[in-house]
Amino acid sequence: MPSAKSSLLYAGAAGGSSQAQPNDTGFRGICHYCHKPGHCKKKKADRAKAAKNKDKGNKDKGSGTPRKLLMALSASSSHQPVLGPELWLDSGASFHMTPMASLFFDYQEPCESDAVGLGDSSAHDVLGKGTISVQLSSGEIREIYPVSYVLGLTHTLLSIGTAAQVGFDTLFTAQGAFVLDAETGDKVAFGVPVDTLYRLDAHISHSQASSVLELVHSDVCSIMVESLGGKRYVVTFLDDYTRYLIVYLLAHKSEVFSCFSQYKALVENLHGCLVRVLHCDHGREFVSGEFETFCAEAGIQRQYAVPDAHAQNGAAVRVNRTIREAARCMLLHAGMPAAFWGEAVNTAVYV
Repeated sequence: MPSAKSSLLYAGAAGGSSQAQPNDTGFRGICHYCHKPGHCKKKKADRAKAAKNKDKGNKDKGSGTPRKLLMALSASSSHQPVLGPELWLDSGASFHMTPMASLFFDYQEPCESDAVGLGDSSAHDVLGKGTISVQLSSGEIREIYPVSYVLGLTHTLLSIGTAAQVGFDTLFTAQGAFVLDAETGDKVAFGVPVDTLYRLDAHISHSQASSVLELVHSDVCSIMVESLGGKRYVVTFLDDYTRYLIVYLLAHKSEVFSCFSQYKALVENLHGCLVRVLHCDHGREFVSGEFETFCAEAGIQRQYAVPDAHAQNGAAVRVNRTIREAARCMLLHAGMPAAFWGEAVNTAVYV
């Protein structure tokens, strides 16, 4: 078992109520404040604070409304609600997490053991991590990654701190919680206040596309070693609906546009339908003038991930990682030089 210091990730709300001090403080001197024996000023204040918190907790319990933040709602809570796919904003969570395995459309076991501490002092193992797809009230589809799979929770929690790290700020008002794009200030989502909590106005979307070529994910990854054919990059095009994948090996990133035009002609002729949306990052190879003009003339909608927010282009990023790892394993197993990575990548995609 990993040590609590290194692996126990406390995601509960900071500043939670402290535990009451024991009646016997063990202090046998004279208080320097009131000059009476058996206590000191600091410990006397701690006991008074603990008693006040205890009285407050009893009042909260009698009202029938849980006062702790969402992370404190464990499986043993007497206020446990019906488990559902709703998304809840949590300022105390260290990372995104859910107790529902059915929400993941991409999932993998963790490489090392982790645990998460809840507000009731219980600890639960992180069984895996993956990606969930969310459809906002505006109809826009967003991917959230990584989301930890943690049994013992009663809600799917979205960490405000983790969201801030990838470019999203949260503004709390009397009307609710506004999730804003940190760069543009535009509203991305809204948290509806429910008692002292905030439910995101979104729902889980297991499939981002409802038809072939409705949504295509793309990303470019660089390879440190030049291939036998002089290639240094790989660009992938992944159809969201069928997961049909096509890759091209590139010598320069500027070749991405010509590869996309070839891909578009190939798949549209193969499937008999048109590419509607291209989802990619803000790399210069995707935002060139000729690329923008081509997509505008073809009626292809562009969806961009926030700069340096790789999780928003998660489908393409993960497939690139899978291809690289598969190619590396093939080369190591066969004892082939690294320059054969191009052949290994094509083989990995084929199989």
